[in-house]
Amino acid sequence: MVRKNWSLSDGDLEAVSNLIRAVINVVVSAVVSVVVRFLGGTGSVETDTSRFLVSSCKPTDPRQKHRLPWCRYSLTSTLQ
Repeated sequence: MVRKNWSLSDGDLEAVSNLIRAVINVVVSAVVSVVVRFLGGTGSVETDTSRFLVSSCKPTDPRQKHRLPWCRYSLTSTLQ
């Protein structure tokens, strides 16, 4: 059995943590908007989730392409 040592660079760790924060932000904003609607609120809950998702996928070095595969897709279109 061959054991491989997997290592992530700092950029990959930062992108993963940004993705986790973005997912938590989406879940929390969805729950809050459902609660507001259930309680009879009329306005929608505005968040910066879509802008956060796009900025978290941008590479730190402009010469690089997107660092992680899920960043290729437009995440903002699914949130609107």
